[in-house]
Amino acid sequence: LELLLTRAADYGIVSVSVNGVPVGEAIDLWSEHGVVPTAPLDLGRVDLRGRGDVLRLEVTGANPGARAPYFQFGIDGVRLTPQ
Repeated sequence: LELLLTRAADYGIVSVSVNGVPVGEAIDLWSEHGVVPTAPLDLGRVDLRGRGDVLRLEVTGANPGARAPYFQFGIDGVRLTPQ
């Protein structure tokens, strides 16, 4: 699972899960340089059921430097590669 996300001054820290299973570490999407894309973030292997799979991104906090409202994030892309 790879995610392409966006960083910004008012974006929060997000946690990712697939089908209720946490994936990778929390991701801080705060940026002091305006709105900028992340490089592809490799979150490792995930097991999919093939139907009804759920990818969830949840804001779980904010960087101390972030501006209100803190609860935003941007998804530029999701890449799944079969193995």
